[in-house]
Amino acid sequence: MFRIPLLAAAAVTGTALLAAACGPAGHNAGGGVSTPATSAAGTPSQPSIPAGTVPATAVPVTSASPTATIAPVSAPAAAASACAALATRTYLHLTAVTAGTAGALTVTGNPARLICGGPDDSHYDVGTASATGQLAAGASIVTFSLTTMSPKAIGESQLAAYLAGDQGTRIFLVTGPLTRITGLQEQFHP
Repeated sequence: MFRIPLLAAAAVTGTALLAAACGPAGHNAGGGVSTPATSAAGTPSQPSIPAGTVPATAVPVTSASPTATIAPVSAPAAAASACAALATRTYLHLTAVTAGTAGALTVTGNPARLICGGPDDSHYDVGTASATGQLAAGASIVTFSLTTMSPKAIGESQLAAYLAGDQGTRIFLVTGPLTRITGLQEQFHP
């Protein structure tokens, strides 16, 4: 069954009723030019509208589509803006983790940059230089499992084993400075 949006149906119906009652614009049903009536005081009064018709001011007739006058939101511009904001963040492609002092971990990896644009809308450019960071005790670590396609929080003691078997990107968003990382969040990118 084909459904017409209520506003579009009202606009089409109102146009048909208006044309049937008034004829062409500026003319009444009898064919003469309509003029506003004047009250006894000499001021224009409201014209009488036959029962069952819709006044032209009640139904704006601009288009049969109710969305024709609504400006569309630019999704590509919003996505580009969000990507540009994320591109300023710090990312590491983790390659190793070792135990540090006082429950901290030392992570080693290659700096990665988020590049906006391209066939996938964004991608990572992993550098060849090595970078080292200190993961603070109690830091938040969130991995992204390709098996379940969902994020999963793990403890510091699980990170080394996770990296050894990780088949994902191993690119982590770093929260905090490299000298005191308070969070790692693995990024999913197919």
